[in-house]
Amino acid sequence: MVESVRAWHPAVPDVREVLHATFDHAYPAHTHDAWTVLLIDSGVVAFELGREAHRAAPGSIALLPPGVAHDGQSAVRDSAYRKRVLYLEPEWLPRGMPSVAVGRPTIGARS
Repeated sequence: MVESVRAWHPAVPDVREVLHATFDHAYPAHTHDAWTVLLIDSGVVAFELGREAHRAAPGSIALLPPGVAHDGQSAVRDSAYRKRVLYLEPEWLPRGMPSVAVGRPTIGARS
């Protein structure tokens, strides 16, 4: 699988960056200082968010809060996943949202 990454900074208030990528490698645990909105186009992504295991299937959206450690990899061995990502300013969502998002970050299809 050929990995590809395309990122840009749109002229949209509160949107820091947009990323469109295809990956077949695993990410180690890391954090962002922005809300991360993952839109899964293909493949299944397995990730830990705040020490809880989650999966996101094609057609699903995962919301990752700022400052909460997460990793990510394909849930299917030797397979890739394609995703789109929005990085949003921390003020974009209400203060109580991080705790809700950690417990149930995925909206839509699950695998």
